[in-house]
Amino acid sequence: MEISLKDKSIIFFDLDYTLYLYNEKCTDYHNSIINLIKELKFLNKKLILISYNIEPYKILKKMKIIDYFDYIIHPHPYNIINTDIYSKFAYVNGILYEYPLKSILIKKILDEYGLYSIYECIFFDDNIDNIIDVKSKLFINSVQVNSLIGIEIHKLVY
Repeated sequence: MEISLKDKSIIFFDLDYTLYLYNEKCTDYHNSIINLIKELKFLNKKLILISYNIEPYKILKKMKIIDYFDYIIHPHPYNIINTDIYSKFAYVNGILYEYPLKSILIKKILDEYGLYSIYECIFFDDNIDNIIDVKSKLFINSVQVNSLIGIEIHKLVY
């Protein structure tokens, strides 16, 4: 099934296991991602990275695509537990951390840009919880990426 980006003005990407795969044999995939990002920017798409990775700049610099993103959002986790419905929780090295939901982060960006309709946006992420969060709260077209193979670039139409 094709995924059309023709009518999309804003494209949200996750980093880990979506744009970047942690496998030494992924050179071809990473080169394809680099070309995709450059082409999308050439087509005047707004590219936004939303990642829970604490060092996304390091990876984006390594891939030489950092300058193509309009926004890079990587909220730091909180080692504070409250019952905030706008948070998700994850254990890292045995410590429970709190992160803002991706739907909240995307909503803030859309509010800042103004005038964009949800139909002009698309979100790519490997985590099903993030996909459900964004799709159910913002009604944005959300594509779950297979974390073993990344974005299936051959299915994208732009």
